[in-house]
Amino acid sequence: MARAKYQVLILPYRRDGESVLYCVFKRSDMDAWQFIAGGGEDEDGSALSSAKREAFEEAGISESCRFFPLETLCSIPADCFPKARAAWGERCLVIPEYSFAVELENKELCISNEHTEYRWVDYETARKLLRYDSNKTALFELENRIKLGMIKTEQGKKDISNLLMCPRCGGELGQNCKCLGCGSEYERKMGVYSLLYEDMGEDYGFSAWEFDESDIQKSADEYRAFREKYEGCLTSDCKQAEQRLDDAVREHIEDCRGVAVDIATGRGMLLSSVMEWNPELNLIGTDIDARILAVTKLVRNCGENVSFVGCDGRHIALKAGSVDHVFSFVGIANMPEPDKAISEVYRILKTGGTFIYKGLFMDRESEGMRDLAEKFDLARIMDIELLTALFVNAGFKVVRSEIIASAVWGENPYDRYPFAGENCNYGLIVVEK
Repeated sequence: MARAKYQVLILPYRRDGESVLYCVFKRSDMDAWQFIAGGGEDEDGSALSSAKREAFEEAGISESCRFFPLETLCSIPADCFPKARAAWGERCLVIPEYSFAVELENKELCISNEHTEYRWVDYETARKLLRYDSNKTALFELENRIKLGMIKTEQGKKDISNLLMCPRCGGELGQNCKCLGCGSEYERKMGVYSLLYEDMGEDYGFSAWEFDESDIQKSADEYRAFREKYEGCLTSDCKQAEQRLDDAVREHIEDCRGVAVDIATGRGMLLSSVMEWNPELNLIGTDIDARILAVTKLVRNCGENVSFVGCDGRHIALKAGSVDHVFSFVGIANMPEPDKAISEVYRILKTGGTFIYKGLFMDRESEGMRDLAEKFDLARIMDIELLTALFVNAGFKVVRSEIIASAVWGENPYDRYPFAGENCNYGLIVVEK
């Protein structure tokens, strides 16, 4: 790649309560501390693109992080870059250095061999460590922009990268979605984290993520058509029963605050309702199929307060005690080991956090229940009392376990399980850690 006639300087920072910390790097070729710096390349197209590329190459900082330009601008003698100057010509005497800041939440970085170490330090410490005046000037500008309220955290949006962990070993993930412990590499594509790996188990159903934006748009259009047909097959009694259940679920959702996770989001049926009922929540949709999350993100017109993580419900890629609430619409019923999924929910919840489960249940002695038990091993999770017992066994305290409404399920060619003609119970389970 051809060296462009400019340099970029990138200042990573993060908020730590009321304080702000800056990340400085020690160069490997000399005893000097500085921010991330590097040359632009003609193929970058812009100084901002160069800044994002350099930040990723030197510190593993994702391009999806929040970058913004600073006004600080300095000039650097062209002879500092002898190879490039030979191409630029002798009349090129100085090149500009453009400055950018990038706000992070995750303090763990993955540095290149251009640096031997990095430190998160306060403003005064950073000024003492930094060698170059251009770095100090940019730091002064950024510090005062933050103090004057000229840079604010984006409203309604939470960077969830600091909540994520490697599902294989539980290690920290760097900004490039690479585990800093076992080295497993994951990805973030089309706004969805794919934290999956192939040897999770034979029943895991892992498939390579091979699709593009046109595939997602096509799938979204197909789902909209499917949903219209499916809902057209529901009886009025079933629709009324589900509305009563939604009203009960909404009472609990409206009281939630902080970060909430939807387990087995699928097409986002419950997620979209929660977005309407409690728009202040920071939501994380999860599913074993990262591709379907990309479709849901598009179909449901999700805002910036909604994030998506592809992961197995038995190996949720979120840190212990990292979320305030969890909810699910029959998600546990679609998992081969529901007790493991429930234990994972318990692990990721903070103490005092709640799990709100919206489910469809059957009468214990019904013919349909016997068929489900024999064919699909679903008896424990299609009976509200047995499923509640699983929650208790995992350590939860029961707040509410109740059948809200009932209706006879009509014939529906799109159903996964044989419900037709059976009495369907619309139930709500709320438990607390």
